[in-house]
Amino acid sequence: MGQDLASALQWYEKAAENGYAAAQYKMGKCCATGALGVPNDEKTAVEWYRKAAEKGHAKAQFNLGWHYLKGVGVTADREEALKWYHKAAEQEYTEALIVLGVIGG
Repeated sequence: MGQDLASALQWYEKAAENGYAAAQYKMGKCCATGALGVPNDEKTAVEWYRKAAEKGHAKAQFNLGWHYLKGVGVTADREEALKWYHKAAEQEYTEALIVLGVIGG
């Protein structure tokens, strides 16, 4: 990993650990995708998404809903998935509105 990526990861981690929801979301995304050299770890991704989602971050709420719907990194739980999709939809997050329309939530 180049110095710029290592530095970016370090700053994201620091901001996430200090409670910044956007950085918590980004850390979740990195863990889910292996971005910035972070090992792919869906359980850790869910933990980061949950922290950001609880602060009202719509993308994190949507991603957390997806993880619960698909059972990735957590036990599948349709009700929990719907809860997070609804929270994202309440913020007019388009993808959440679409998913709710498709799966009937």
